[in-house]
Amino acid sequence: MADLGTAVNTAVALGAKYVSNSYGGGEDGSEPGHDTSYFHHPGVAITASTGDNGYGISYPASSQYVTAVGGTSLTQGGGTRGWTETAWSGAGSGCSTSVAVYGGTSASAPIIASVYALAGTPGASDTPAAYPYSHAGNLNDVTSGSKGSCSTTVQCKAGAGWDGPTGLGTPNGTATFTAGTSSGGVTAANPGSQSGVTGTATGLTISAAGLISGTPATAGTYSVTAKDSSGATGSTTFPWTITAPGGSGCTGQKLANPGFESGATSWTASGGVITTTTSSEAAHSGSYLAYLDGYGSAHTDTLSQPVTIPAGCHATLSYYLHIDTAETTTSTQYDKLTVKAGSTTLATYSNLDKATGYQQRTVDVSASPARR
Repeated sequence: MADLGTAVNTAVALGAKYVSNSYGGGEDGSEPGHDTSYFHHPGVAITASTGDNGYGISYPASSQYVTAVGGTSLTQGGGTRGWTETAWSGAGSGCSTSVAVYGGTSASAPIIASVYALAGTPGASDTPAAYPYSHAGNLNDVTSGSKGSCSTTVQCKAGAGWDGPTGLGTPNGTATFTAGTSSGGVTAANPGSQSGVTGTATGLTISAAGLISGTPATAGTYSVTAKDSSGATGSTTFPWTITAPGGSGCTGQKLANPGFESGATSWTASGGVITTTTSSEAAHSGSYLAYLDGYGSAHTDTLSQPVTIPAGCHATLSYYLHIDTAETTTSTQYDKLTVKAGSTTLATYSNLDKATGYQQRTVDVSASPARR
């Protein structure tokens, strides 16, 4: 620790404002002295990995002067971001003898140090590790996943707000890593009952004067929460009912024979694609499935069905997909599956997306000129 701590001091003495540390070890009681000697550098953002071995404390990540950096599992698809993020089982966390800490890997620490750098030079007397607590609303809060069980659940299981595996969340821009504090609150006035129609301008964005505008895509009843750039929030709840144009025109199953149980009826497919359960691949349910490629040679398969989605309606296509491959490489794409609505590409997959068993996928196929 003396040599590693001296390296931090040397970097700061040479003018560094952002220092990344990708190492750590268990606490032994000497940490307060090390904090004073090596990590208390006002005006300097210092990050440290919390380790890849799951639940447990790692120093210097547990230092009060250090931003402890973890790791999450990130997969494409789902959520408002188009990604699903959960707690990673390897990230270290726990409760220090003096301070609660969260999440980590060696690659994560320099990434967060670079985000501090993009956010701008810290205040000369500041402890930048405190910045995220003043701007937590500008982080992506990771609320699912765990690294097993421990006596204090919040230290092992992700949830809303701060938790051990994912801390306050992951970067959404650089605002969280800047100086300054929350504005202290946002006032949201209740406008009374509101209504609208999908595809008709109303809703979704709010101006400084409080005017909400935009175009809703999904029918339902909603509440509104306002948030400023520092993450401070204020909320009010009122009924805002969005209906589909023409009433029932948007409801119901639009695909015919969606599970292929009537064979190729309503579908256009290349030979051998729609088939019954085989010894090499079982259907997700029923007896039929669509088997694309997998012949060990250059080959192209297609599967399609014409569907018209009424204007102004919001629609999704959900399907169960099992990607299997004999390839052992994890970096080279050999085969590709493309999901399209008309000429619009909605999703692509390859052998790099292989998984054990079926995974449910969902894409937006709402009506537009290119999506018929």
